[in-house]
Amino acid sequence: MIANWLARLGRALGEGMPRGLLLSRGTVLRALAIAAVGLGPFIYLGTLHREPVAKRADIGVVHPWSRGAARAGEQYPIYASFENGGRVLDRLIAVETPLARLAVMKELDRSSGVVRPIELDELAIPGNSRLSLRPGARQITLVGLKQAIEPGATIPVTFVFSRAGRVTTQVQVENRGQPEHADHS
Repeated sequence: MIANWLARLGRALGEGMPRGLLLSRGTVLRALAIAAVGLGPFIYLGTLHREPVAKRADIGVVHPWSRGAARAGEQYPIYASFENGGRVLDRLIAVETPLARLAVMKELDRSSGVVRPIELDELAIPGNSRLSLRPGARQITLVGLKQAIEPGATIPVTFVFSRAGRVTTQVQVENRGQPEHADHS
């Protein structure tokens, strides 16, 4: 599919243009192919992270992620989306990781004009729906990191649900400069 698109684009760019503007169709195709390979991960951002990376019973964890670095002892937010493929509501009741002393579910309240984090005992995931944690809305905060975290690392996390039980996965630590994914917003 991409090869056909690149071939069509190369033909379109090469036809009717003075020879001095383009070295050759082959050069254009090679340049476009290199650009497509480099941009490939960003082109597919809208369709990336559709499948759960971990699943148990009706609950799937889709694209668990975090962003940036943190030092040992600090707090660190993580995010994920949860899909409930069943008909019955399930609840995220706990989050565990060996890399932090504690994990706290939070929602940011803006109703008073001042952003105030509110600790949550659980997160409800209705049947046949998806719940996404996002910056500025809901997050899981790792409190008392036991080691530094750097972009490119992974954080082992177990999400504990009232019905589905324990779902363990790895949270990807992304660079701060990476573009937002469709499921981050």
